[in-house]
Amino acid sequence: MIYSPDNWKIRDFNNTCILAARNIEEMMLCLEIKINMKKGEVLQLIGRWDETDSVFRKNLEWAYKLKRKEMIAESKYNLGNLLWQRNAYEEAFSLSEDAHKIFMELKDKRGIQKTISTMGYVFYFQNNCEEAMRCFKRQLDIAEELGDEHEIGKALDDLGAIYLDYGNHKKALECHLRFLKIVEKLNNKNSIKIAMGSLGNVYFSMGNFEKALKCYQRSLNVAKELGDKFRISFALLSIGIVCLNHGNYEQAMEYFEKTIQISEELGNKQGIIYAKNFAGTTYHRKGDFEKSMKFFTSALNIAKELDTKRGIAFVAGNMGDLYRSLKKYKKAEEFFTSAILVEREIQLKAALCKDLYRKADLSFFLNRIEESNILNKEALQLAEELNQQDIIFECKVLEMKILSKTDRKGGIRQLENMLKESLKETQKAALHYELFKMTGKKTHRVTAIKMYRKQYEKTPNILYKERIAELI
Repeated sequence: MIYSPDNWKIRDFNNTCILAARNIEEMMLCLEIKINMKKGEVLQLIGRWDETDSVFRKNLEWAYKLKRKEMIAESKYNLGNLLWQRNAYEEAFSLSEDAHKIFMELKDKRGIQKTISTMGYVFYFQNNCEEAMRCFKRQLDIAEELGDEHEIGKALDDLGAIYLDYGNHKKALECHLRFLKIVEKLNNKNSIKIAMGSLGNVYFSMGNFEKALKCYQRSLNVAKELGDKFRISFALLSIGIVCLNHGNYEQAMEYFEKTIQISEELGNKQGIIYAKNFAGTTYHRKGDFEKSMKFFTSALNIAKELDTKRGIAFVAGNMGDLYRSLKKYKKAEEFFTSAILVEREIQLKAALCKDLYRKADLSFFLNRIEESNILNKEALQLAEELNQQDIIFECKVLEMKILSKTDRKGGIRQLENMLKESLKETQKAALHYELFKMTGKKTHRVTAIKMYRKQYEKTPNILYKERIAELI
């Protein structure tokens, strides 16, 4: 999603302000507002948000003194646009709604458009994707009426983020590619860095980590060039997640720690939640369960404080996975269930299919076969709809394990058939592991040990270590 200030707003606003001045005093105050607006824009970009807040509140005070509606609306918009990034959603929405009403009264389409955009962000981060989608579609309609290419791109980027949440990769990719094409044509570096980050998110979700990393790196480079700390933190987090998926745990933690540091400087609690969540996952995979729990607990507390359901769901699912590793199965089930409830409510399909599978696998382990089958079928259906290949594989393996409870030979035969497919090395290792458990054949045991040892050398995941120990 795009977070940049609008370059045109200062020019239009100050022309209106100065022309409307009734005397020298008012003209001087208009000039003060102009200087403050530029100052606030720079401070916001470099992450000095406390100072930005003071500057924008002073502008609002002066605008009321001048009793000029357009100035009041502009000042409310600026402050609201800052506050949603600081997670002060209630005040941000109130200010934006007030500004929107004034712009409607003034028939100022640009003002209407940008306040709709800010309200859309608030809806999005408060987990109301349906209302956010309505805002961003209206934002796009107005931008097209005005023929404003940059604002068209901005709206497309916002819509793409919603489509990605819904698991619609095709539509998300289409929106973000159109946005990138527009901003590259305009040579707008501020928006290029955002477009690259958004594209990286889509490619990552599609499993194309190489393309995702290239996008994130370009976004980071441009953000550093511009001194945009907010976007730097997002790019660092994203690169860290790619490192995590490649098994580069130490490097991943460096990126997450930098993200936490910058997010704390900015007061960006959303950034802190996600960085701590992924730090927790990193320590879980390393086998340091104590540190993992510390990060997850902190992330969950902040998510609950903000009442951000998306953050609560992500962390709860991962905590469920950690409790399973700790063999605290009742707690694991509680967290999986709570994550699934939230994911259903706010339609987080990608996270939902993952946690449905996690709970299904736990139910199978606890010998609740019928329950496991129901959950796994739903997870598989969702994973196929979203083309989540890793989850599809896991669900199909569990499906065969469930089948083997009533048709042992059929389950073994299906797993053996899966071995003939083009699979990742980790997936082949998992199949040999499951086939050894079902058949007791030495060939599967030896092959699984060999493959897990090779994988552990590249990626020291605690799961591989545990399976090697179990097989020896």
